[in-house]
Amino acid sequence: MDIKKLRQKLLDLAIRGELVPQDPNDEPASELLSRIHEEKLAMVERGELKPKDVKNDTVIYFGSDGLPYEKRADDKGESTPIERAIRKLPSGWAWTRMRMVARVEAGKTPGKDAFVDEGIPYFKMYNLRNQAIDFAFHPQFIKPEIHYGQLDKSRIHPGDLIMNIVGPPLGKLAIVPNSFPEANTNQAAVVIHSYSPEAPIAWLFYYLSEMSEINNVSIRGSAGQVNISVNQSREMFVAIPPLAEQLRIVDALDKYLALVDGIER
Repeated sequence: MDIKKLRQKLLDLAIRGELVPQDPNDEPASELLSRIHEEKLAMVERGELKPKDVKNDTVIYFGSDGLPYEKRADDKGESTPIERAIRKLPSGWAWTRMRMVARVEAGKTPGKDAFVDEGIPYFKMYNLRNQAIDFAFHPQFIKPEIHYGQLDKSRIHPGDLIMNIVGPPLGKLAIVPNSFPEANTNQAAVVIHSYSPEAPIAWLFYYLSEMSEINNVSIRGSAGQVNISVNQSREMFVAIPPLAEQLRIVDALDKYLALVDGIER
C-alpha cells in the first residue's frame, strides 16, 4: 500500500468537496466571508487593524460567461477578470484570497546577540516535522525584549498556522498547539493568524497540505531552490466551504488520517 498516495487522495477528495456529504441547508461560504469582512472593519474601529488591511478586501465570483472575476468588497471600482484559471466549486463554497481570512506575517531572524539559554521559543524549519512542531529538536530561545520589540509582527500565538516558504521542500506546515507559549520563527516561514474563529485554521492547514495552491505560486530560483514570497502567500487563492461543512471535513480528515498513520506504523 502506498501510504503517501492514500494520504494525498484523502486531501484531494476533501478540497474538492467529495469526502463528506454536503447539506443544502448549510449557510453558504459567501455569508461567512461577509461576516469576516465586517469583523475586520470592526477591528479597524477598535484600532486592531489598519484601514489598508481592509480596503482592498475582495469578492470572487463567476460571471454569466462562466469566467472568474474579482471585485472590491465595498463595491467600489470595476470588476476585473482573474487571469489564472480557477475551477468551479461545489455548491455553497466560495473562492477567496488568504489575506481576506487571515493575517500573514513573515518570520524574521534577529542578530546573534538575541539568543539566550532561556526565553521565548524560536522555531526553525527543522522544528516542523511530520506536519507538527517538534521543539525538542535543537530548541532555541530569544530574549523577551526582542520578541516584543524587533520581532513583534512575527509573533506566533497558540492556534496559528506556520508554513515554510523556502524549499525544497515547500509545504511544511504546523498548527501551534494551544498549550504552547508565544514564539517566533525565522524568515523561511510565514505565520498565518485567522481573523475570526469562524475561519478555522484547521481547514487552511488541510487545504494547504494538499500542496496544489502552494505549487501554483512557487518560484524556482537558482541551485534548485523554490520559494514563495510573503505577498504571494497573502494573495493565494483559497477555496472555502460552508462553515458547517468545513467542520465535517476536518473531523473526517482527523479520523481518516489517524487511521493512515496507524497503518504506516
